[in-house]
Amino acid sequence: METAFAEQIRTTFEQYKCLKSQHELCCVPVYDAKSHLIAWLKPVTFHWQETNPEFAQLFSRWREENPIGFANIFKITPERTTYWLENLVLRRDDRILFVIEDLKGQAIGHLGLSSFDYEQRNAEIDNVVRGRKSLIPGLMQFATWSLSAWALKRLELDTISLRVLSDNDHAIRFYERCGFDETGRIPLYKVETKDELKWIDHEPFPDASIDRYYVVMKLNPQVLQDHYNHWSV
Repeated sequence: METAFAEQIRTTFEQYKCLKSQHELCCVPVYDAKSHLIAWLKPVTFHWQETNPEFAQLFSRWREENPIGFANIFKITPERTTYWLENLVLRRDDRILFVIEDLKGQAIGHLGLSSFDYEQRNAEIDNVVRGRKSLIPGLMQFATWSLSAWALKRLELDTISLRVLSDNDHAIRFYERCGFDETGRIPLYKVETKDELKWIDHEPFPDASIDRYYVVMKLNPQVLQDHYNHWSV
């Protein structure tokens, strides 16, 4: 049975994904430390193949250029990216993906929310990818804060967390700068199939050895309060 909070998340995401004809496109503003608007978080909607068909090719290229951030390796194609967007993002009630666009409408990266724990009122930030490296220094940090603040206020979450691979030192340092603290580690086991290499968080065989870890991190909300006080989203 769907709880009231789960229903709230589902209906909010349906609105932002423009599931119905009466839904208007809603974006989240991204501000820098001086409260200047520097970018927008634009949700990927059910109409992306009509409005932004370049996303399939663009996201595929970004994924290829940033393999260390993902726990599975496979041949990346626009067709596979399209399937992922349509079935594993848009059609999931507890998942949303935002494209980070500068003020000229140029796509720079993406990030999203998923894996809701409705009882604990927690969600995970995921798919944090910067596609264009040289534009707007510090943008990914401000985008992460903007998404976090929106989720705490608009979605009424109590906490925000994430998982990052233990050998991704650059990402761990980035999330620490964003105000995330390590709360635990989840062991991962390598599984190789015909066309994919992946690391999973449950032991597939009795004698399997731990290959790497997910570092679990939780946001300190005081970090947002120290930097922003204008979240009218």
